Amino acid sequence: MAKGVATLMDTVFLLLISGVASAILFYSAANYGKTLEQQSSALLLDYYARQAVRVMSTATILRPGCDTPDYLLAYLKEKAYFGGLADRDTLETIGGVMSEIMLPLRSAYDYAVAIRVGSSDDSNVYLFAWYREYTGGGFEEKDACYVVNQSSYMGWLAEFRSPTYSYSVPVRFRVKGDPDYYVVGRLQMIIWPAGAGFPDPGGTDLCN
Repeated sequence: MAKGVATLMDTVFLLLISGVASAILFYSAANYGKTLEQQSSALLLDYYARQAVRVMSTATILRPGCDTPDYLLAYLKEKAYFGGLADRDTLETIGGVMSEIMLPLRSAYDYAVAIRVGSSDDSNVYLFAWYREYTGGGFEEKDACYVVNQSSYMGWLAEFRSPTYSYSVPVRFRVKGDPDYYVVGRLQMIIWPAGAGFPDPGGTDLCN
């Protein structure tokens, strides 16, 4: 009898070990698949942001109020030169290009474009954003534009609670009053999950 009980206990113990091992393997496999999916998604969004900036760099537009075609980047450089980059016309012009670029992802991701004029910490960063905000009755589409310095902009990026995906390229801006002098800035695209929130970059929304 004692021998039979011992054999039964050995069997139960073996089954217990097998069950725990199976659970660990299943958990590891599930987590591996989840991690792989997250990594693949991150790579895709990083690549998408990279391509979006490149498309922006070569995109053509119709200037507001006229039918004259021009490069988006030339239009932005001209606006920056005259100090009027952060306004509703610029927001809508960039937004028209971005809505086409983001069409495959627009239902799932919010996005912003940052234009830094200069390379120092106190250089102006013009931030244009298109995002969804929860208002109690559902999500409402919003847009906004701000002017902040580089330090505030980096702080804004750090405030996101969800992953952000971005890419930037250098851009030369001409300085008013000295046509032979340029400053090197950057054009950056930022993507994040829709409805995840839009941190306050500080200052005033100049487009609303």
